[in-house]
Amino acid sequence: MENNTLGEKGRFLWAMVIFFSFTAIIALSNYIAALSGGEEESIEMIISGMLFGFLAIPIFSIALPLWLSRRWELPRSWWPHHGHWSVSVGVLILYVILGNFMGVQILLKEGFNPIRFTIHFISSMLFHIPYYPLFAILIFVTARAWRGAWFAIAITALAFSLYHLAHFHFFPAGIKPIFLLGLFAAFAWDLLLYLFTRSLFLVAFAHCISGAVGMASQGTYHDGVDFVFFLTIAIVGATVLYGIFDHRNMMRKKETFDTFWPRIELQSLSKKG
Repeated sequence: MENNTLGEKGRFLWAMVIFFSFTAIIALSNYIAALSGGEEESIEMIISGMLFGFLAIPIFSIALPLWLSRRWELPRSWWPHHGHWSVSVGVLILYVILGNFMGVQILLKEGFNPIRFTIHFISSMLFHIPYYPLFAILIFVTARAWRGAWFAIAITALAFSLYHLAHFHFFPAGIKPIFLLGLFAAFAWDLLLYLFTRSLFLVAFAHCISGAVGMASQGTYHDGVDFVFFLTIAIVGATVLYGIFDHRNMMRKKETFDTFWPRIELQSLSKKG
């Protein structure tokens, strides 16, 4: 899979192979978990957790996409570039507030517990952050190189939405058509925010806040200090450390992929603000 032997279409097709493999493993994990009958300590739940936490997430949504992103020299940016921080953070804070107004109201009516929600938020990062290398770096970037930005946004958001069908056991609310449509729109907007802010991590964490609020408002809480909690810290922590290293390496080599990003002078906007 060398950069000079694979064309733009070929790289996109490889990205989709990884996506379908990832989704199939997630679906298998959900199917096996459904056989457990709700027994958290059953062998089915152990196998399901291993498929999800040791194969699907770390290999197919993080390791393979990041390896290919470096091998194929795909455009990526983990943090806002110098002078872009204030506008990027401000836009994402506004996005989180406006996008979660109804969900926050539901949580407040039900009796908001900040400690419970904090634990839930940390654990939910496993379901909202690690797939960004697969969707936002690998699928989106290869699709854009092949067919352009709008096709890339549409096909990546569609893949993201349909991927949630594989979570039929762990998150049944996410397979409803109206919810899938919302996921499509939300991730399309996330990709636009990524292009604007040039910060994969800030967009991912903003999306995670929205996802955690959405799951909690739908009655799905991950509020146990358990395997999922500590696995999340390990996987997300390792991804953040890799992103810091990769970002510094690109800055040192002046690999800013300037032609990939929209021509918006965030620095001048920040000074005006």
